[in-house]
Amino acid sequence: MDAIYARQSIDKKDSISIETQINFCKRESTSPDGYKIFRDKGFSGKNMKRPDFQRMLTEIRSGIIKRVIVYKMDRFSRSILDFSETWNILQEFGVEFISMNEKFDTTTPMGRAMLYIIMVFAQLERETISERCTDNYYERIKNGVWPGGPAPFGLKNAEIINEGYRMSTLNPDSDLEIMIDNFQEYEKEGMSLGKLAKKRTQQNLKTNKDIVWNNISLSRLFRNPVYVKADILVYMYLKEKGYSFSNPVEEWDGTKAAHVVGKKQYISNGNRINTKAPRQTVSLLNIPGTIDSSLWLACNRKLDHNAQIKNSGAGKHTWLTGLIKCGQCGYALRITTYKNKENKIMKYLMCSGHSNLHCCDVKKFDLLVEDLEELVAEELNKAIEETKVEQIEMTDQTMDNDKKIRLAEIEEKIDRLIQAISEATNITMKYLNKEIEKLDSEKKQIMGNLEGHVQKRDRIKPIVFSELDFEGKKQIAQNYIKKILVYKDKMDIIWKV
Repeated sequence: MDAIYARQSIDKKDSISIETQINFCKRESTSPDGYKIFRDKGFSGKNMKRPDFQRMLTEIRSGIIKRVIVYKMDRFSRSILDFSETWNILQEFGVEFISMNEKFDTTTPMGRAMLYIIMVFAQLERETISERCTDNYYERIKNGVWPGGPAPFGLKNAEIINEGYRMSTLNPDSDLEIMIDNFQEYEKEGMSLGKLAKKRTQQNLKTNKDIVWNNISLSRLFRNPVYVKADILVYMYLKEKGYSFSNPVEEWDGTKAAHVVGKKQYISNGNRINTKAPRQTVSLLNIPGTIDSSLWLACNRKLDHNAQIKNSGAGKHTWLTGLIKCGQCGYALRITTYKNKENKIMKYLMCSGHSNLHCCDVKKFDLLVEDLEELVAEELNKAIEETKVEQIEMTDQTMDNDKKIRLAEIEEKIDRLIQAISEATNITMKYLNKEIEKLDSEKKQIMGNLEGHVQKRDRIKPIVFSELDFEGKKQIAQNYIKKILVYKDKMDIIWKV
């Protein structure tokens, strides 16, 4: 039996349809057992992940198919590697291959060579088309066009006509007010992602994907710059995170929203994966932002802080969880509880490394957890008092955005000049140093102006450790203490500050 295979990725005016391909191939079929048609519409030829193509291979392996007929080679495959693999299958099961457009004898060495040459050009054409599409994609987003896909929560897909061309954009919808409220709520002291998600669920509110609110969905929304009035402060924050940018720094004037394009690039380090290398591109959109940069940055800084302490231990027995270690072997100490004769719950420290062959002989410490907490709290109060300075929060800076942009430009120019020094000659070295000095002088002048434009200052309430709740004490301990080494008769605090 003959197999007629036809493929078409997308409908185009200049593209030959699947029905036309099949009609041409029918003329070539001469098998007395007739022919069977396999068609894949909407699938690319870049790989073999095509339903009917795989079904055809299955019937080839079962011995049903003796000839494969296609209209043109690139309908069959556009990958040299995939074609080579498929060609080996055809050879193994004695299946003849016929292309209506490329007539040559594949039983001869010259015919097989011509087959592979055609495949080389088919793959080259596919890669050229792919590169052209990628270039067009990034050029469009550079010009502020929404690249497509589902709209973020609170926004909806729309189209505008620009110079006679249809362009994708975003418009606000009724849920945008919920998103604004999300930012305002999360910024409040004591509000967490979990509490906010619970509140939204109790209000019977759903995300745009009609799923229940949770920590992950909220965190992703807060991280999305599509809501922010993207000014130079947002630019500098994202630059710290390692993002690249489609637009020059002077365009970050707070009049537009932004969005992230591209996928995260994970760098392999042996068996470990470094997830802190996004290398994604941030582009400005041709739509106004909704959230002030100060609010957006406050929420994102709060998320950054959560990320730093998220692995500090989830234990509820003590706010020292994750910090207390055995002074003899270095293993973590765990909490064991039991009720005494007065029915009071007692909490003791146990060495988790006691059973290890290379560990110490300490199993249980006589020190109660409450006593250890009291000692550490006393030391923390001293540390907070010693490190206390006149804490002042800037709440109103009237320096215009242009000066902030100029400051960022100067930083970038200085960086580039420093990099150029390594390749400079003696003559150009003098010029580069002179330029750096001039830029640094301008930078100091702007920084002086920035300090002079502070109009209002609010004093931050001093920390009183004993008045903090369980989570507050845990956060302060994690910020000040690296680890606590507990011995049989003493303890040592290894400080971060």
